[in-house]
Amino acid sequence: MEIKPIIVLEEHITAINTVADRKSVFIKELGEIEQQRLALKKRKRKAIEFSDQTDIQAQQLGAHLEDVYGKGKIDLDTKTFLPLT
Repeated sequence: MEIKPIIVLEEHITAINTVADRKSVFIKELGEIEQQRLALKKRKRKAIEFSDQTDIQAQQLGAHLEDVYGKGKIDLDTKTFLPLT
């Protein structure tokens, strides 16, 4: 007995293609999200590195200013040094 092919309705072909297209869009979107996630991870790593470098600079500057002026505070508004007594 020969099996005869059945013609699939155009609306069903369109529906199948729509689902396939949506899956393709999903995969593309997921890839873009992953790329953004990796880029954010890299930015975060660089921001932390920047913060660490800033902390080091602050410590070095503090040590230098203490060597120059001694222990105390600098008032940035009046641009004066207030030594600790």
